[in-house]
Amino acid sequence: MHRLPDGQHQPGATALACLLDMVASWHGSRAQIGFHDFGQRWLIEGGATSKVADKLLRDLFGLSDPDPTRRKVA
Repeated sequence: MHRLPDGQHQPGATALACLLDMVASWHGSRAQIGFHDFGQRWLIEGGATSKVADKLLRDLFGLSDPDPTRRKVA
């Protein structure tokens, strides 16, 4: 496993913490929308607490950059 310098966390752990925060917000919300839609709105409104978590969750929820020219093709 890759070790990060002291004081830094694994990006996946940070994203998971934000995801759990999102789930708790959705569960406590009175909005009658599905989790996927709620999650997209939560991310667009800046709900993620870090840039790396925001990027990982945007990829998960289909909000990442749709421009395929930015991706390297193998």
